[in-house]
Amino acid sequence: MTGTPQQITFGEMIRDAASQADTVLLGDTNHLLGYEMALDKMNGSLVDIAESGVTHIYLEFDVKMQEQFTALAEGRIDRDEFARNCTDILAQGNPDYDRTHAETLMREKIAPLIENGEKMGITVHAADFRHGDEYNTQIHDLETRIETMREAEKGNAAPSDELLSLQRELLDLQDTKAHARLDDRDLAGLVHDTARGEKSIVLFGADHLQRDGDFENALGAGSLVRINLQPTENSARVDQAIIDAQTDPARSTPDYNYRMDTQTLQSTTADTAPADPLPPKAEDLGPGQGTPAPWPFRI
Repeated sequence: MTGTPQQITFGEMIRDAASQADTVLLGDTNHLLGYEMALDKMNGSLVDIAESGVTHIYLEFDVKMQEQFTALAEGRIDRDEFARNCTDILAQGNPDYDRTHAETLMREKIAPLIENGEKMGITVHAADFRHGDEYNTQIHDLETRIETMREAEKGNAAPSDELLSLQRELLDLQDTKAHARLDDRDLAGLVHDTARGEKSIVLFGADHLQRDGDFENALGAGSLVRINLQPTENSARVDQAIIDAQTDPARSTPDYNYRMDTQTLQSTTADTAPADPLPPKAEDLGPGQGTPAPWPFRI
């Protein structure tokens, strides 16, 4: 990191970022603590977000929940029903799912963001395509076909081209990067298709937002600004170590790092920061004390 850290509130940071680009990519570097802290920051900064011209916010929640997001925004369900319905979706197939924590999170952090955002002209989207189930089905089908073909070719001197092709396809599907990239490409496509050039914020795990130029390809490199959100000093050290060790030229690095606990913004490329940053607001300090509850969603 080369810039000098500058004191600035979360809301002022969004204002400055939105003045630089149409799409602000907020990379959560610590799901266990950081995502909930970021949601609190966003809830406390909605006026700044709206006044910066942002009209869309994309969150890392299953796209199957979008119907519930829309129903709450339109007033067709209340916060309690919203929390229950969303948790039902998140808990599918997991009898040990922490429903209490999930419902509290949906009711107290996500629902206010949706309802208050709607009043300010901001649409909140559930934008995680979560292709894991689809991948598992495809992998199972391929494994079955490969095993059947192996049995049929037992007496052959060498495997057929078709069998080799299926095996290569299976390896591609089993590549976790391929799985993640499908999610990320669809996310970038969703932002392109729904924001349509309007200003937007994408709050996702940082890895999703930095992989292989997917957002540059979908939205244009000049329309993006990347900011990694770091909840604590330790998270900042780990995040920087990951960035320093990264050798893949296809990956994108953040333009800024923002420490949520100290409300400091640091450029990763130059000794620059937003002009005339305001002092932190007491109500914008957010949580971060004590041990956080386990994050109920996938990392």
